[in-house]
Amino acid sequence: MKNVGAKAALAVAVTAALCATGSTYAVAAGKPVNACELLTLDEISAVMGAKVGLGDLKEAPSGQDDAFASTCVWRLAKPEGQENANLPLQGKSYAILNVISWPDTKGAAHYLQSFWEAGEAGTIPHKPIAVKVGDDALFWGDGVAARKGNVSFGVSVHLPGGNPQQQAMEVDLAKKVIPRL
Repeated sequence: MKNVGAKAALAVAVTAALCATGSTYAVAAGKPVNACELLTLDEISAVMGAKVGLGDLKEAPSGQDDAFASTCVWRLAKPEGQENANLPLQGKSYAILNVISWPDTKGAAHYLQSFWEAGEAGTIPHKPIAVKVGDDALFWGDGVAARKGNVSFGVSVHLPGGNPQQQAMEVDLAKKVIPRL
């Protein structure tokens, strides 16, 4: 799962599975959570070591009253000629944040538990490792999943060829999200 397509597919699969079990997510305090507003361009640029462009926001209504998820993708500019149309996001580096607001802490806790279970079942390529972010968090190989109260989120960073610092970058970005929830 080294690309945004696989990461997005896993996030959608986890969200769909949780919704299929009867769990729903609701808008925190009656207002949508806008993933693009939880991190600044300067923060992401500083963590990733290069300037990022404006975030691309996607909201996914669940079909239930006042319930949805919010995802934001920030891309790093790459020198012309290095783009590859066959790769997700044309091979550009990016950070992605997916936020879900649940009606109670059970939904957010279940979201995190699903990563532990996926690791045990071999559904994801790495067994999760606990990290100290918010009320509960883990690194699952391709990002950090965390929660604070009834809000869960996942943050992933992709740099071409991978980078041993990606996990540290993801933890750093997750720590910046927590106080804004």
